[in-house]
Amino acid sequence: MKKIKFKLPKLPTLMFMGIDIVKNFIFFTIFIILSLIFLGVMAAPAIKYFKAKKYQSIELKQTYNQKQEKYNQILKEHNLLQIHEARTILSFNREFDKKSFENFAKKYINIINIKNMNIAVYKKNFIKKSYKVTAMIKSPKNLYDFLNNLDKYKNILKIKLPITIENNSTKLEIKFTLEHYKVK
Repeated sequence: MKKIKFKLPKLPTLMFMGIDIVKNFIFFTIFIILSLIFLGVMAAPAIKYFKAKKYQSIELKQTYNQKQEKYNQILKEHNLLQIHEARTILSFNREFDKKSFENFAKKYINIINIKNMNIAVYKKNFIKKSYKVTAMIKSPKNLYDFLNNLDKYKNILKIKLPITIENNSTKLEIKFTLEHYKVK
């Protein structure tokens, strides 16, 4: 069997100051092509990674904007509620003053005695103080007026049932438990 020899075509030689311009141009072109291929192979995963992170970033930004809008809406509602309910919020922060309560109640009933009963935690965030109140009233209408206007008092108060009413000579004696609620 005969060996076949391939001969490469002979390149023209163009010399300038001892440098073969044609060979240098060919080698430079091959170097540029190989560099671009190498760069493409190395850059392709980075480009895919960048695109994936770009889409993820866009999704996160949309989610952030939605959450921010919801937060701003809730904050606006909270601020409006805080403005409308400022009296109630202040009422939860005030201490109970017996003299002040007697002054408020004397329009309706004549308080004889307010006695401390107990202090307890109510629903983890509140303190409930109980008082035993003894008072005199002229008529049951005064008691109803007192109960109806109790929500206008500066503290958060609750009258606990039963309310006992005993008839004295000219007035009625009432006894009830009063509960005061305050923020812990």
